[in-house]
Amino acid sequence: MNRAAAKTTLEVLLSVASGVLVFVAFPNWNVHFTAWFALVPLLIAARDASWQRGFVYGLVAGTVTNAGGFHWMVGMLQEFGHMPWPVAASILGLQSVTQGLTMALGVALWRALATLGVPSARAAWLSLWAGEAVVPMIFPWHMGNGITSETTFIQAADLGGVHLLSAVLYASNAAIAELAQAGLARRWPSWRFLVGSAAAAMALYGYGLLRIPQVDSKQAAARTLKIGLAEGDIGIWEKEAKHLRGREKADTLRHNLIVYQRLSRQLEEAGAELIVWPESAYIPYGPIPTIHSADAFLVIGDGGAMLRHDGDHLRPVAVERLGLHRASDDGGVPGLLTGLSSPRGDLWRFVESGRRVHTLGPHGAAMVTLPPGEVAVDTATMDADLFGRVRPGLVVARSGRAWLLPWPGFDSGTGVALPSPQTHTELVALADDTPPWEATAAAASGSGRHVIVGRKGAIRIVRGDHLVSARSPTDADLWDVAADPLGSEVVAVGADGTVVRSAAFGWQRERAGKADLYAAFYDHEGRPWAVGRGGAVFRRTGSGRWRSVPFPEQVDLLGGAADHRGRILLIGRGGRAFERSVGGKRFREVESGDARELTAVHGFQAQASYDIERGVRRLPASAAALPADDVPYPDDVHGDDGRVGEPDRNAPRRGFDVPLLFGAITQSGAKDPESGRCLECYNSALLLGRDGEVLGLYDKAFLLMFGEFIPFGDTFPWLYDLIPEASRFRHGTRPSTMRLGDARLGVLICYEDLLPRFVLRAAAGDPHVFINMTNDAWFGQSAEPYHHLQLAQLRAVEHRRWLVRSTNTGVSVFVDAVGRRVQETSLTSAETLMASVPLLEGRTIYAVLGDWPLGVLLVVGLLSWARAYRRRIGSGSAGRGGRGGGRARKGTARPGKKPAKKRKAPQRKAGKRKPRASDDEDGEIATPSRLA
Repeated sequence: MNRAAAKTTLEVLLSVASGVLVFVAFPNWNVHFTAWFALVPLLIAARDASWQRGFVYGLVAGTVTNAGGFHWMVGMLQEFGHMPWPVAASILGLQSVTQGLTMALGVALWRALATLGVPSARAAWLSLWAGEAVVPMIFPWHMGNGITSETTFIQAADLGGVHLLSAVLYASNAAIAELAQAGLARRWPSWRFLVGSAAAAMALYGYGLLRIPQVDSKQAAARTLKIGLAEGDIGIWEKEAKHLRGREKADTLRHNLIVYQRLSRQLEEAGAELIVWPESAYIPYGPIPTIHSADAFLVIGDGGAMLRHDGDHLRPVAVERLGLHRASDDGGVPGLLTGLSSPRGDLWRFVESGRRVHTLGPHGAAMVTLPPGEVAVDTATMDADLFGRVRPGLVVARSGRAWLLPWPGFDSGTGVALPSPQTHTELVALADDTPPWEATAAAASGSGRHVIVGRKGAIRIVRGDHLVSARSPTDADLWDVAADPLGSEVVAVGADGTVVRSAAFGWQRERAGKADLYAAFYDHEGRPWAVGRGGAVFRRTGSGRWRSVPFPEQVDLLGGAADHRGRILLIGRGGRAFERSVGGKRFREVESGDARELTAVHGFQAQASYDIERGVRRLPASAAALPADDVPYPDDVHGDDGRVGEPDRNAPRRGFDVPLLFGAITQSGAKDPESGRCLECYNSALLLGRDGEVLGLYDKAFLLMFGEFIPFGDTFPWLYDLIPEASRFRHGTRPSTMRLGDARLGVLICYEDLLPRFVLRAAAGDPHVFINMTNDAWFGQSAEPYHHLQLAQLRAVEHRRWLVRSTNTGVSVFVDAVGRRVQETSLTSAETLMASVPLLEGRTIYAVLGDWPLGVLLVVGLLSWARAYRRRIGSGSAGRGGRGGGRARKGTARPGKKPAKKRKAPQRKAGKRKPRASDDEDGEIATPSRLA
């Protein structure tokens, strides 16, 4: 090997050494101190290189760094991407080269600036820092992350973020390399740069010594929120159970949910005030209970009266906001409102003055008018089905005529929500071959049956586009009818305590007292109730008897309803309302604040749905008991069979009542009818209050390519067939701050917590604490979970907020505002963590100014380049490729100075040399052959 080849080999080996020294500062080697000098071998290797050769050496070092740091990708791609080792290794190599461009660009820029005349150490510092700042990466990391465990040194992150720490580390590397190069070149080093770099490192340490006690004092004085983390330690295969079929898949998914519910019950017993599950931890198998309203009841009445019951009070709804005043006949005052029905909580329908049918929903309002001479008495509609599809409702006139009426904003054929509202809908008349009769009420059961009742015991059933007469067991007037929303039973009530109930083979008559009964409804347990004249209240027992329920007033009751928890609301003449609380035995009057007559009330109960639709307002807790901790799998799952209904066994909360923040997939729109893929799905985080109310919803904004979406997949759907494991999520729009009482929670999903600029946007909402929900189960027991944690840890220091990370398989952790790991889990078992997290206030300099150090980098870099370029132009050497730091070309004179006379070079001893006047201001030797 000749001398040039040997020199090149040595330089390449030095570049490789730098790559190794960088990645060993990160998990799982954790030799953090190497970050202070890791790039020194690379800088020595490229000290005399051109910018092209410097690019190559930097690319070698950067590729080695990323290959060593992200080596766990190969196993992940083999295990979960089903890729052979050569393909997985090639993907790692491609990513390593791509992300290695940070060092390649940095070294190339250094050599270019040094050639121009910028002092070598300063040029190396600025260039390496710039390479990190400008090259985008799939897994973004910074040199400053390498010293995350050196707590005292990282406190300055609250001033300038991770970029400030990187700047000091690059300065340290450049300074140490300057010392080494000066020794090799036998020249004086750049003392000013060395002193400045040492001062910067000492300033970091001193600032840390000052700030840590201050922050600790602030944490100790702050109010706290007890947060519990549930880590189920459920691997990715078990988590989704895609490799299983039939009963085994169902049992696995149901057991996974029980695992998290048991851990949550333990945390509740330990005093947790908020429980956090990881990203996408909630994967139910079967229908779940959903409610599309934050209210418990909706009440309507005379003169456009409309009130909502929020669980505590009856409050009026401004009809002006609903557009009813614009459709009324007399001076903008709506008339008598009757016939209230709702297929789900965000869609309402009712009749105004017997003439107009109003439909209100998230897509706006719509109205249709009945044919001349017809007077509407009621509307009815079936609940949305398991896929959230809404079917046309029924409008009934006093004459016995009936019409189907689609819901605007929904496709009349599929019931799927449309992107824009349909404000014009038409009544579709049903044929009626029966003799003339007078209708009074209508209802729709959960089994899909519409029933209409009327005077003299009349009962009609809707079959297709016809009304069919049913044999009635009574000739008494029937005033109301109610249907079980989750079943097939129907109950009608009328004069003299008459009750007619559907049976297996027709209808049978029952009796509930002797007073006229004006209204019927079903409670959350599927039990029918009847109310009527003089405060008559009856409830049907499991034995089939109608038992009287004590009522405190002799007032005619015109309607009643129950909400999802079992709260009962009754309305009576004179605009009076009465409530029975959950688990209560007595009714008490509720102040309505309105003297107008009330005519109808609707209670919002849970409906079964296979998906969490984005408009959902409540996810009620299960009423079923949770299997005991000592019941093993699969007995814990099989114990629910036939005993617990599907919505109850699939509810997120079961066995605990603490507010819950959890990860799940939410849907907006339809699924692909062939593949079943979700076309409008989001990787979301939901916050549930104690009553099941959805207090917050956040969608992951930064999705992982080829894992959560495929670029151009919407344009070319066949791309998803090439990578079947890839999800098809939509991007969220912006960070979200959720509120739990007076606590503000900044929620981040997956690797959003390692993106400094994204967290800056999340910090704009001034959260008290950052909560990250992550699924690192894809990477098994590799270095990735710890790598992810190390990259995210600085967010706590940058914003002086606790960072709470909840993961599927580890590492779940509490990081305090100083950057210390207070508690953390392992990668080997199901665990819980709980801590009293301080709710800190105030914004750091970094939170206000953002990445201002990059502005400094740009300004200093431009000034250094401009100064060197001006000096070079002034010296007349712009046309040469020399590397001098401002030395004049032979035969030319510097401006303002006389040409130097030729003289014989003085003899001097070898190895001895004093600095010459031609040395640049930073002590660099301005000879092309010796510049480093």
